[in-house]
Amino acid sequence: MDVTINLGMWNHIFAVPCEVVDKYLKTSAHQQLKVLLWVLRHAGQPCGTEQIAQELRMHPIDVKDCVQFWVDEGLLSVRGGAYVPAQNAPEHMQSAQQKVQSAQQEEPEREKKKPRPLSRPQRPDSAYVAQRLGESRELAFLMSEAQIILGRPLSNGDSGTLLLLHENDGLPVDVILMLLQFAVGEGKPAMRYIEKVAVSWANEEIDTIEKAEGKIRAIKKTKDAWSKVARTFGLQSPGSATQKQLECADRWINQWNYSAEMLRIAYETCVDTKGEYNLKYIDGIIKRWHTAGIFTPDDVSQAAATGVSRGKKKEGAKRKASYDLEELENMDIFDYDIGRSG
Repeated sequence: MDVTINLGMWNHIFAVPCEVVDKYLKTSAHQQLKVLLWVLRHAGQPCGTEQIAQELRMHPIDVKDCVQFWVDEGLLSVRGGAYVPAQNAPEHMQSAQQKVQSAQQEEPEREKKKPRPLSRPQRPDSAYVAQRLGESRELAFLMSEAQIILGRPLSNGDSGTLLLLHENDGLPVDVILMLLQFAVGEGKPAMRYIEKVAVSWANEEIDTIEKAEGKIRAIKKTKDAWSKVARTFGLQSPGSATQKQLECADRWINQWNYSAEMLRIAYETCVDTKGEYNLKYIDGIIKRWHTAGIFTPDDVSQAAATGVSRGKKKEGAKRKASYDLEELENMDIFDYDIGRSG
């Protein structure tokens, strides 16, 4: 007699990394999570952007943007144009023991000062924290204000982390409190996120209120730049921007002062040439514009006219001239009809 256990829907399950729940559940956009769950459900099966978009009823551009977020985070990888779960855990998912072993294997000449890991065995225990709070009114004030800002009691681990940030990383109490307010305002009150940003600030020597205010302004300015880029490109649900997206947006808008109209021209040139949205390709277009001194639609028109004239002269001098694909794509950055923009 055959015996079968009917588990219903539990007969078919798939694995989700704990890191997704612990780190990304509160901070990631719902479309980013939808895309990740779909890919994990189809682990071992190649799946492209168009297929995911059709299954989830999303725009292919939004799907590609969501997938790129998880690729940058190290949870997905690209193989042969298809997306699959990453085989190796990203750096922040490795165990502390693996990190120590890896560091020990590095060659001495390559050793240099690195930020401390986010989880250290030296984190003080509750007894030591209590002792320090009894000795320092400043630390007691830090813990009291932190609970108010975060809107919850501090755990022993939270208190130990804040103590480390002050005593080991050298961040003043007022800077730590400003960071807590910033994290809450960003909707990221988790202590792991706070510690990550705080360690980064310590490495950048952001140790005064003035420096902290400047850093926060720069972060917000960069995020505003990406929001402008996302609207210009028509990304309906951009979600949390990747580091690469933030870097590009900051360079295009805040450093090089390109207008939304120019960004749209670059975007449409990319789609016309590649057939899809490609951030790296758009970045290449704008970099070439910047090098060539092209900053306005009129500049694009003049460059296109110059390119056509130069092409005719070259054709008359040498009928058999040929261009490889890369050269043709480079020429496309100037081959744009300004009349259709806007």
